[in-house]
Amino acid sequence: EFVASRLIKQMILAGKDVRNAKVYLLGLTFKENCPDIRNTRVVGIIQYLHEYGINVQIVDPWADRAEAAKEYGVDIIDIVNVKDADAIVLCVAHKEFVALSAEEINALYSSEGKNVFFDVKSAFSKEQFKDYNFSYWSLWKLSEGVVYEEISFWKNLMLWYKFTCLSIYGDVAC
Repeated sequence: EFVASRLIKQMILAGKDVRNAKVYLLGLTFKENCPDIRNTRVVGIIQYLHEYGINVQIVDPWADRAEAAKEYGVDIIDIVNVKDADAIVLCVAHKEFVALSAEEINALYSSEGKNVFFDVKSAFSKEQFKDYNFSYWSLWKLSEGVVYEEISFWKNLMLWYKFTCLSIYGDVAC
């Protein structure tokens, strides 16, 4: 939920109409350059974005399309079909995605407003997109603003843990 809620926030800040947004998730598999979709965390992002009525499309050259449809009810498209994106989320750092240049990624967006690019795997750097109108966000890189995001994430996790312990056991000593 953290990535999805942060994505929605960035889209709003970039002036995107969230309810009518086209969001493309790059990667569905459990890890990069592997066809295994079992235990993928990407499904949680998809479900959260669907709750807001966001049109989510999945691109994954490694995942089996039939298995993805059967297990998670999602259709996988080819990257050549990505057009007029409002936001793109790099969920899995497949070699095909990491090989994309900033120019190639920029061409996947609509021409309206800032291009929201979420790099969950920190495969790129903000510097790579400096020549384009990007709102770049990375989960783990220690760059501008990200230290706060990491601290905020762990702080929220600890608060959840304490709340859960209070709810179940009546104290935080669990």
